[in-house]
Amino acid sequence: MTDNTGTFLITLAVPNQNDPDALNEYTTKAPKLAMDYGLQSVVQFSIVDQIFGEHQTAIVSVVKFPSEEDIVNMFESEAYQPLLALRDRAFESISYYISPPEQSLSLGDTDGKTYLLVMAVPGDKQALGEYQQNLRPMAAQYGAQPLANVPIASMYIGEHPSAFLNITEFPDADSIRSFFGADDYQPFLPLREKALLNLNLYIGQ
Repeated sequence: MTDNTGTFLITLAVPNQNDPDALNEYTTKAPKLAMDYGLQSVVQFSIVDQIFGEHQTAIVSVVKFPSEEDIVNMFESEAYQPLLALRDRAFESISYYISPPEQSLSLGDTDGKTYLLVMAVPGDKQALGEYQQNLRPMAAQYGAQPLANVPIASMYIGEHPSAFLNITEFPDADSIRSFFGADDYQPFLPLREKALLNLNLYIGQ
């Protein structure tokens, strides 16, 4: 089994479809450089819908490095600096988040599967506990299978702070939409507002 323990770089990005040459060049050169710093690809999600939140994204990727130092050294290396202008052309927006060390993430085969991706900052502790206690069994009725929660230690680049990336598998995108649209869910919206700050809910495949 592959060892997926390490420090994770979480990337949220919106590619610039008007400059495909820059996108292709960046996505070819940057991963090659990152491999010199120990990059190991873990998973990438294409976002098919956003249920809630202000942080728009088309891609969520999670890759593993040996340490935060390796991530920072890559971004600050002389070899990466020429890629900055290319990155600005390749993406309409991009955000980087770094997990604490010694995290573990193993999702298995993700092909053809659908996931709810949650990014947020915990708010009121009592409200969060009550929200989780009530919503977990409700989500299970729609086929939810919690898979991973990756804590975030720092935001390297971006404007939308987050404290974690939570990943839950659902049977399909409609199951996620039905869960959040259910009559039984609506009374918990005020509680969610207190429990989870800067909340973004994505459907990824």
